[in-house]
Amino acid sequence: MSEDPATAPESRATAGNAPRGEDGRWIAGGPSPNPGGRRNSVREAQDEASQFSSEAIGTLVDIMRWAMAKPTIGRVREARHAAVAILDRAHGKPAQPISGVPGQPIELGGEEVLGLLKKIAGEE
Repeated sequence: MSEDPATAPESRATAGNAPRGEDGRWIAGGPSPNPGGRRNSVREAQDEASQFSSEAIGTLVDIMRWAMAKPTIGRVREARHAAVAILDRAHGKPAQPISGVPGQPIELGGEEVLGLLKKIAGEE
């Protein structure tokens, strides 16, 4: 369970003594809440992972080809997931259009939500 940042322990709530607004967000223009930037361990992990990007894409291609060599329902599903992952990395995920009244929240009924979840899961 996450804590409300405005009521979090002093050491976390005021990181670098950066002021917060009433909503708990950092106030722009004040001192940076993260003056040191990301920890080196995060950058190191990203650098390490990026060294395997080509190999990971190759693995996805191998899975896709293996699955289509002897197609079964499970293998076709694996091939589809591998192909989508390759395309997402090569071209980015496709834009998802939304509609509604500008400035108003989007309201979904139960059936609409269920339909969207099935679509996301690839069951439609």
